[in-house]
Amino acid sequence: MENPHKKDLQFHDLIKTVEGDLGKTEWITVLEFSDSQADIDNNTYFSALIADDQRDKVLEKYEWDMRIGGGHPGFCSYYKDGKSITEYNRFSDEGVEPIVYWRSFSGKQESFIELSEEYRLYFNLYERYSSDRKKVLIYTSDDGDEDEVAIIEARRVSLKLKYVKEFLAAKRMHLAIYFEAMRFLGKTLEELGEAERDEIRKGDDCIYSLCVRDLNLGKTKSQGWLLGKKLISGARDFNPNFWESRLGERFEEFIIGVDGEGKEVTCSCNSDYQATPGFLTPVFFRREVLKKYYDSPDKFSVEDGSVGRRGFWSLRVMNNHRDHVVAWLGDLKSLPHKEQTHWRSFNLTPGSRKISHADYMRSI
Repeated sequence: MENPHKKDLQFHDLIKTVEGDLGKTEWITVLEFSDSQADIDNNTYFSALIADDQRDKVLEKYEWDMRIGGGHPGFCSYYKDGKSITEYNRFSDEGVEPIVYWRSFSGKQESFIELSEEYRLYFNLYERYSSDRKKVLIYTSDDGDEDEVAIIEARRVSLKLKYVKEFLAAKRMHLAIYFEAMRFLGKTLEELGEAERDEIRKGDDCIYSLCVRDLNLGKTKSQGWLLGKKLISGARDFNPNFWESRLGERFEEFIIGVDGEGKEVTCSCNSDYQATPGFLTPVFFRREVLKKYYDSPDKFSVEDGSVGRRGFWSLRVMNNHRDHVVAWLGDLKSLPHKEQTHWRSFNLTPGSRKISHADYMRSI
């Protein structure tokens, strides 16, 4: 059965995506193409990084600012005051940088796709190969959790949007998503009831050219051609402080006692030795707080006096009590925030609970 989209030379389906969800979904396509004539009706996507101060200029034209395979270092020659000047450029155009590279080599059949080294280093990504034609790039948080950030296939690259938005904000750049699509039919525009078009349309964050025309190329009688770009901005709430922006430096309030009305008294674990209450304020928890860690010995370790995730974090605890576990208030801030919320859910009022003599001698 013929694809109904091929009958639509005006690209109503793709234009709806461009003006709507393109660049707004959890995963975005930053490169996708085919070198097969049989797949010429498929859409082609590419992308580049655009300096924030180049945004308006870039949106003045629908043509791509960089082509697939472009963006490599090189030399640029020009004349100034009658003299020839040659300069080395890291990228092909000022204010335009690649985020993906199509690598090909003279005289060789092999070619492959690379993600920007700066992007990989910024998030400290590591590669996990799922097949010869597909690899996944992984971000590992400070609490040991993994998240897929990029998927690189033979002719397609997808990036997770939340990481792209942070990277754009850090670099003060936009992401231009370029798109191109062609559709051919074996009927003339008159037979299709279509009108010839050659127009440029522009929105707040996109611009594209739509061409619908007759052709006389054997069995091909008409053509639709869409070409343009859409710009994606960086995260608005980005904080350039590394720890706050990446990890979300937040601190839980833990129960440390009760007041004269019998209500719980809480205090942030972001405490030091001079504060009141101070770092060495005991905080009590039900022993069930440790079950999560006992149940996953491949990730966590529970020992006399400590609990932690190997290679990521460690917390000093007093865990030789029969019905509770104790930690110092100030030590709790060393936990990733997700772990702080876990411990908070098992938090107890002190009541008559006390630190054992052995724990006191060990700690104090």
